[in-house]
Amino acid sequence: LEIARKHIRRRYRLLPYIYTLFHESHATGAPVVRPLFYEFPELDPELAQDQFMLGSHILAAPVMERGQRMRPVYLPDGDWYEFESGKKYQGGAEHILPAEPGYFPVFVRAGAILPLSPGGIHSADALSQPPILEIYPAAKMFGRMTTDDGFSTAALQGTTMEMSMQANRERNGNIKLDVSIEKKKYVPPYRNMVVHLPAEYRSVSYRNKKEECSGIQLAAEDRTYSVSRFELPFQNIKAEFEFRPAFRV
Repeated sequence: LEIARKHIRRRYRLLPYIYTLFHESHATGAPVVRPLFYEFPELDPELAQDQFMLGSHILAAPVMERGQRMRPVYLPDGDWYEFESGKKYQGGAEHILPAEPGYFPVFVRAGAILPLSPGGIHSADALSQPPILEIYPAAKMFGRMTTDDGFSTAALQGTTMEMSMQANRERNGNIKLDVSIEKKKYVPPYRNMVVHLPAEYRSVSYRNKKEECSGIQLAAEDRTYSVSRFELPFQNIKAEFEFRPAFRV
């Protein structure tokens, strides 16, 4: 039962990302669940027949066999972050992971900005919460979020909110984020948004303000690492996050 709860909670947290994928699929025909060769056409399909992509940012490697204790996962070129632990893996290679009961290997592509939810008791509740933008550092990062009221058919007439997120990593490690709300026929009920970054990012500067982060553990989300948490106003905004490794004073 606890394993079921874990994955139901995870679905609610991923709902803004999944919802965005379905909007994209409706508009463009792009599949929500994709074979790896859709995103990586140069990849030998024999390397990852039992894995799939959820959109362009998430790779899933389900455990397919009863009693399986080790799970080989092939990661395409580039860096990848394991969703539960935050551990970074190098792509272009196969990795063997322990497949403990209830563990579902999920990896996030470096360069992703995932729109997430803090959770909820049902889908409409999860989508009405202030979004969390979870940034997985790379030289360039991007993401999108599309939402609506969550229950009516108004979205079919274009009553949605569409937001794009782009970011660059500077030579000093700082990340510059640009959030642009491109379409706002639907006005969400929240005024703020949250940004999650690795713990080395300690402060944010925007509109002549500088604020320190609050460090949080993700244990309540069935994850095993800490992140830096920042709160920003939910509007068009440019912000710079300072990279401050632990050894710096």
